[in-house]
Amino acid sequence: MISGILPIIKPAGMTSASAVLNARIILGESRIGHSGTLDPNAAGVLPIALGRATRLIEYMDAPFKTYRCECTLGTVTATDDIWAEPVGGARLDGSWEGMKKPSDRELRDVLESFLGESFQMPPAYSSVRVNGRHLYQYARSGQEVEVRPRRVEIRRMELISYDAEEGTFLFDIDCSRGTYVRTVCREIGERLGTGACMSCLIRTSCCGFSIDECVTFEQLAASAEPKTLLLPAERAAEGLQRLEIASPFHERLFCGGNPVSFEKARVWAPEGLPEGEPAAVFGLERGFLGVAAKAAGEGGFVLKPVKITYDGPL
Repeated sequence: MISGILPIIKPAGMTSASAVLNARIILGESRIGHSGTLDPNAAGVLPIALGRATRLIEYMDAPFKTYRCECTLGTVTATDDIWAEPVGGARLDGSWEGMKKPSDRELRDVLESFLGESFQMPPAYSSVRVNGRHLYQYARSGQEVEVRPRRVEIRRMELISYDAEEGTFLFDIDCSRGTYVRTVCREIGERLGTGACMSCLIRTSCCGFSIDECVTFEQLAASAEPKTLLLPAERAAEGLQRLEIASPFHERLFCGGNPVSFEKARVWAPEGLPEGEPAAVFGLERGFLGVAAKAAGEGGFVLKPVKITYDGPL
C-alpha cells in the first residue's frame, strides 16, 4: 500500500471524480480520494490523497483558495461562463466595437470594490442544494426556487492584464470556500454596465498546495517511480496545531489506538490547546503519527487518537 498526497493539475474538461479515477489506474491504489472539488471546465490544483492519507481528507479543505481567471466583457450567459449561449450583454446587441471601453482605472476600481466580506447569490446552474435537489436541476427544468445568499470573503483582487479592444482581462483572486468566481465575473459586468462572463479559470492554490508543487497526468504516467511524486501525508494536516510525543513507548501506545497521558508521555502542546480540537501528532522517533484531540482523563489530560496514519514498524 502507498500513502501520501498527490497534488495533481486537473485539466479543463475533466471532472474531479474522473481525475481520481485516472490516478487510481496509474498508481494501482484503490484507497484514494480528493479534497476541494473543481468544476469540470476549470483547471488547476486538485489535491488527491492515497492510502492511509485518505483519513485526513476532512482536514485538507482550507478556508481560502486562489484562482487566476479570464473574464470576457460584453457577454452575458445563463451559467455566467463562456460555455453557454449568450443571452445578453454589449456584444449581443452589436454595440461592443463602438462602445466606450472601461478604462484600466475603472476596471481596477471595480475589482477593488469586491474586497472584504459580502453576500453572494449562488448561480442558478450550480451544485448548491435546495430541498434536496441541485440548483442546476431546477434551472434545467425551468423551475424557480428561493435561494438564500451566502456570506463570502475576498481577500485579494489583482488585475494582471487587460485588452480593452478584445474586451478580456486576467485577474487573480483569493477567496473563501464557496465563492463562485463566475458569479464575480457576472457582477463585474453589471457594475461596469457592459455585462461579463468567465472565460477561463485556473486554481493556483488549494488546501495548502500551490500549482508549482503539482504534477500533470502525463508526468505521472511517464514516471518510472510514480510513488516518488507523492508528498508526505503530514502535508494534509498542516492547518492543524502540532503536538509532539517525546516518549517512544507512548508513541507505540498511540499508534495502537490508545489514549496517552500528557504528563507520562511528555506531550509538548501549545498553551491553551482547547479540548476536542484536532491536532497533528508527531513522535520524536517515528515522525508524523496522525491526528488526535486533547481530552480529560482520570489523572489529567490525555491525548486521544482520532486518525492514525503511521504504518511503519512499532
